[in-house]
Amino acid sequence: MGSKSDTKSAVLSYLVAQNRPYSTNDVVSNLHNEHGKTAVQKCLDLLVADGSIREKLNGKQKAYVVDQSTQPAATEEELADMDRAVKEAEEKARQSRLEADRAEGFIRGMEALPVTKEATLTI
Repeated sequence: MGSKSDTKSAVLSYLVAQNRPYSTNDVVSNLHNEHGKTAVQKCLDLLVADGSIREKLNGKQKAYVVDQSTQPAATEEELADMDRAVKEAEEKARQSRLEADRAEGFIRGMEALPVTKEATLTI
């Protein structure tokens, strides 16, 4: 178990790196139980109090997420690059599906042919 400042920096670093909501239990688990649940909860409460993260209440469960206003916004160029990367990945996936379909068709065709024993009996 680390000190309070170690725990606080580990929790904040984790939430910033992941940039998605997590419950206290998720944070403890994803930090591989290096910090106790009580220590993590106290650090989450401190981070909420100082404005580094936000707390969202979903029923009885609390989720913690980095305050998005503290994160840098993507530029138009970065967004365009991301769009291009997504389109390239989608095209690559489409090509892979086509190749898989062709391979499956070839396999079905090969399976339909008689095996050597059956072929010799019919000759």
